[in-house]
Amino acid sequence: MKMDDKKVFRVILLIAIVAAASAAMLIDSFEGKRVEYFVFITMFFVLIGYACHFLLLSLNWIAFGGSDGDGLRLVPFILKILFFPFIPFIALFRYIFRKRRDAAARRREEKERPERERQALERANAEREAAYWASPAAQEVRAAQALADIELKKSLALANLSIREQEAAMETARLLRQEEEERERRRIELIKSM
Repeated sequence: MKMDDKKVFRVILLIAIVAAASAAMLIDSFEGKRVEYFVFITMFFVLIGYACHFLLLSLNWIAFGGSDGDGLRLVPFILKILFFPFIPFIALFRYIFRKRRDAAARRREEKERPERERQALERANAEREAAYWASPAAQEVRAAQALADIELKKSLALANLSIREQEAAMETARLLRQEEEERERRRIELIKSM
């Protein structure tokens, strides 16, 4: 972020006023002339602030290329020279880490492959079944299945009806037998009582 001259002046002036006020209040030998010393110290710190500002700008221009990028860029140049012997090692580490990352991705892909294949097979089966059921042959099969279902329901209903009839006949026979036994028991009681 490049600061314009007004912002730089405000920051330097603020620092100078705070420093001058602190110095004027803390130093006892300024007693009686604090305002004159405050003004003098403020102007002195403004000059020192601008000198520091321009010193930092020039160091930035020399070391890092400045805010416009047209400087000497000594620090990146020196770092390149210092790290030049390590470039093969850095390249080797990058190669190793890339290979490890690729191997991990392959392992993950191998682990996920059966699930993907199963899902693809399910989709293919569903599509094939949907295509089959949309064909005319499937319509005939569906009609035959519906007819077979109707016949099955009819036969089940008839079987249930015959079972109910048999159960009703057995119940009737049981009731007749009970009634006959009851008549026989009354007749025997009637004979015993005579």
